[in-house]
Amino acid sequence: MQRLIALAVTLGLLFAGCQALSSNRGRLQLLSGLGVEVPGIDTPLSDLPHQYTADGRHQVVVYGPPNCSPTARTVQTLAQHNIPYIYKNTDIVSQEELGSIILSIPENASGGSPLVLVNEKVLLRPSIHDILAEFTQRQPRT
Repeated sequence: MQRLIALAVTLGLLFAGCQALSSNRGRLQLLSGLGVEVPGIDTPLSDLPHQYTADGRHQVVVYGPPNCSPTARTVQTLAQHNIPYIYKNTDIVSQEELGSIILSIPENASGGSPLVLVNEKVLLRPSIHDILAEFTQRQPRT
């Protein structure tokens, strides 16, 4: 009986703590602190791979599922504008990497695929204008 009461108190505190935190990231940090595995919570975007080409130029990272029309259009448009990019299939990317990307989506964002990483900023189903505006702000790595 004491274990049941302790569990109820813990769940109540957890629920109250989650309600008190305004962001999803805050809620997930609370869960992580309680021992729940949250892939990507401690991975900053700057640590994610493939943000630079082999010769040190910045590139766009496009995350999306295979056979996704918006993702395919984004990749095609980037190629047409000669913007260096890499496509990452969300079905096979690591949970830690995808978790870091998802946790970095702005709170008020809505939409679907693709998720686009540009200059350590996640854009959700962006237009080419959004990508270009962000991409041109970064100078090549020296």
